[in-house]
Amino acid sequence: MSDIRLIVDDDAAFRAADLKLERILRDLQEMRTAMSVELDTLKANVAELRTVADSAVTLLNGLSAQIASLKNDPVALQQLADDI
Repeated sequence: MSDIRLIVDDDAAFRAADLKLERILRDLQEMRTAMSVELDTLKANVAELRTVADSAVTLLNGLSAQIASLKNDPVALQQLADDI
């Protein structure tokens, strides 16, 4: 990382630059905090979607197994269809 050197002959200009840098740093910190919260929310949403998707896969696999086991029993197959 290279060093940054700032030479200011005017004390007022130095204070103005210092204040501006402080505002920039504060804004960056606020943005970092906001992005961190947004990332946490996104992670939670993704985890929830995975749970929903896994549940749907389990449901469909179970339904497929039930249909396969009832394929030779039209009455039971119709009952399953009615139950769904």
